[in-house]
Amino acid sequence: MRSLIARFAVPVLAVALLAQPARADMTDDCVQTANPKLAVDACTQAINSGQWSGEDLAWAYNNRGNAYVNLGEPRRGIEDLEEAMRLRPRYARAFYNRGVAYEDLNQDGTALKDYTTAISYDPEYADAYYNRGVLHAEAGRKDEAFRDMEQTLRLEPNAVDALTRRGLILAGYGDYGSAIADYDRALQINPSYGYAY
Repeated sequence: MRSLIARFAVPVLAVALLAQPARADMTDDCVQTANPKLAVDACTQAINSGQWSGEDLAWAYNNRGNAYVNLGEPRRGIEDLEEAMRLRPRYARAFYNRGVAYEDLNQDGTALKDYTTAISYDPEYADAYYNRGVLHAEAGRKDEAFRDMEQTLRLEPNAVDALTRRGLILAGYGDYGSAIADYDRALQINPSYGYAY
């Protein structure tokens, strides 16, 4: 694990399911996060079916790319994510997922750019703020990290990862009372969240 708190690429889940059973099955399996191998197979079937085009096809490439990243194959994931971006140039989710892949390759500067691009296309993208904030924190840019954790918590007030990360930043500033308050709040939300302890 590269940071204190694990981060994962997450596929977009909203796609209109068509009445065709084969397409519905492909769609259901293409969003699998628990079984990325199943997602790769289903997304490949969807991509090769000829039934998908435009934003639907971009969605399938994004999800397959995300599944490859989750399988530990970030380079293959990046290829699919870039195809998703070609099909849908302002696809925030694909930029976010490519950022995760670049982090897996220890290319944090490129990942940071992708998270920033994702945010520019979707200013309400809490996960992109969080991941960008973690990279800022790891690089010692506490002020930027703090701002990104603040944005994450504005969008998702109960994000225990962001509360804990913000607590670490506050402790780094010497504001131990506020840090402990963030840890306590994280534990109120999720009493078994070990990082907050």
